[in-house]
Amino acid sequence: IINFFYFVFFSQEKVKRDFLPALKGNYTLWPAAQLINFTLVPQNLAVLYVSCVAVVWNTWLCYMNAKSDEEANAAKLAAASNSVAKKD
Repeated sequence: IINFFYFVFFSQEKVKRDFLPALKGNYTLWPAAQLINFTLVPQNLAVLYVSCVAVVWNTWLCYMNAKSDEEANAAKLAAASNSVAKKD
């Protein structure tokens, strides 16, 4: 039960922290990519083009996720070290 509450609490924090940047990136990349796809890319290369854009998109999402996790861990470490320093 404790693990469940831990998961729910940190999942909500992660969504609050990461959702809007990911959504903004989504609304920036995909409309432009599809506009290029439908207007400039030959039909026989459309799937290849969108697949390449999807690789870039997934790489960016993974980078943002790792960056966010590092920042959250650094903040937790700083808070823990501050609490230990205050006790001394």
